[in-house]
Amino acid sequence: MTSGSATGGAPRRPQHKNNRRPGQLPGRLFFSPGCCLHGEKCYNHPEGEWILRIVIEGADAMRNAFIYWDNSNIFIEAQRLAEQMESSPNARQLVRIQFENLYELARAGRDVGNAVVAGSVPPELRNLWNRLENLGFRVILYDRELSSRGEQEVPDNYLQKQMLLDGISNIDSPGTIVLLTGDGAGYEIGNGFHVVLEKLHAIGWRVEVLSWRNSCRKDMREWVEENGLFIALDDYYHAITFVEQSRPGLEISHGRYQSELDLSDRPIS
Repeated sequence: MTSGSATGGAPRRPQHKNNRRPGQLPGRLFFSPGCCLHGEKCYNHPEGEWILRIVIEGADAMRNAFIYWDNSNIFIEAQRLAEQMESSPNARQLVRIQFENLYELARAGRDVGNAVVAGSVPPELRNLWNRLENLGFRVILYDRELSSRGEQEVPDNYLQKQMLLDGISNIDSPGTIVLLTGDGAGYEIGNGFHVVLEKLHAIGWRVEVLSWRNSCRKDMREWVEENGLFIALDDYYHAITFVEQSRPGLEISHGRYQSELDLSDRPIS
């Protein structure tokens, strides 16, 4: 960070920057004294340290985010990636999603118009769903054992229906759809998340898809990259996941805490 002069003067204030790359946060970047969280002097930072701030200019720059989270899709792919990313034994069984950080990655500092997550029972996961409810999510659960249809059909259909309802209800002030899934199945027959994204984009909604890089359906990803914003969760893997300690009877794993979430390079549509 910027240091004081040789004569002991105050830190020099950097010049304003306006070198935003396409797709990054609109507005100007500047440094100001104090803490990025508290807005005033913070004893967690050295006195005189300059903290990077992001100022959003213009009312349209920060549309409300409407977040739709397909938990099964995100979690299953995280398990596969954990086998490559983790040194701990049994990482596939022990990796977990850090809900709060993934939510903050999706929200990206914006007000939230609606937040819905679809997942599945068993009841032993109830405490996890409570955490999402405490974040403001509406949690929709289904019992895989009682479903006569495909495992993903019920939660997917619900999320797609809610996306369309929100799109129509807010047609006079469209926000940004933030979709957490890589599932673009059904496009060929006029169904699925990809179709819903296209319909909402056509009536003025911005679109963002957050998905693992190698699990997002190719045609949906290419459309989103051209018409909206694709965020590869792989780039935030260590911040949005953690690894539990091993259970009795399994090879010893000491686990891993999630890392700090850094949103400084997180683009926004």
